[in-house]
Amino acid sequence: MVYKSAQNKIEDALEQAEFEERADYLEFEKLNDWTVTSKHFDNIQKKLVQVGAKLITGPRGTGKTHQMRFAHYSCVNDDSKPLSIYVTFNHYLRLETYLHESSNAISIFHSWVLAKIVIACFEEYKILPHNIEFTDSDLRSFIIDIEKQNYSEEYKELVSFLNVRTVQDYIESVLSHTNRKRAILLLDDAALTLTNDYLVEFFDIFRSLKSTKISPKASVYPGTTKYGPRFHLGQDAERVPLWLNVSDPEYIDFMKAVITARFSDNLTIEDDMKQLLMFCSFGIPRAYIMFIRSFIESDRKTAQSKFNSILEEKCKNNIE
Repeated sequence: MVYKSAQNKIEDALEQAEFEERADYLEFEKLNDWTVTSKHFDNIQKKLVQVGAKLITGPRGTGKTHQMRFAHYSCVNDDSKPLSIYVTFNHYLRLETYLHESSNAISIFHSWVLAKIVIACFEEYKILPHNIEFTDSDLRSFIIDIEKQNYSEEYKELVSFLNVRTVQDYIESVLSHTNRKRAILLLDDAALTLTNDYLVEFFDIFRSLKSTKISPKASVYPGTTKYGPRFHLGQDAERVPLWLNVSDPEYIDFMKAVITARFSDNLTIEDDMKQLLMFCSFGIPRAYIMFIRSFIESDRKTAQSKFNSILEEKCKNNIE
């Protein structure tokens, strides 16, 4: 009975965390509960909130979305902090067809990015964009139709009207209404996976939005993100590495805390095995969580065979 009770606790923990390797759709309470603070974490939060353009750099699973959303909620709930606007561009794939079908694909993409920023700001702070000739409903319809490949000539006026200066003026008007001194733009997912043509345009928008009152931040991949000829890394934005090195003194304690936050103390895995899986994840918290889940759910008889099968599957997926 004792073993069954412990097993039920493990299964409950797994069930509760079923879709939670990613932070995209977590409510703030859950995001806060599963946040593991450290010197490294606090440094990233400081970079996200401070002035200046920043590029939060790390491979998938290192916590870029988690960091951005945590910083966003922290600012929203504290009037002494900057005005925060969080935007995710995870529907970018739906716009790639325009590159092959529309002569104004870049203009459409440009307006889509700016419209999403305006709508994200409006939905968070409920302040109407008086300097924009289109309603929030118009902008939402535009975003929805663009992502459904339903662009039509009726949006031609909106595409020609919506520009960086208009969006900057709107954000500054929201700053005035909320009595905040400056704003941060947390732009998530766009620079990770956009096609190169759009990436060049995105970073041109990113660079142009930066002002004394507006500090854009974007999440990017190390080594693969294309910035284009008009964007200069180090000059137009500071690179902020998120990927925690396995040799970092904080590494073991941080990864232990990640698992404790996700599964409490219900895991019955030997410490040596948890540490082995920890180093096999190469500093990627999401990978470590998935390794732990796979280990628990494995029907292999011994810990060694479970470990071997997990690594074999991981290698197979990486090669494919």
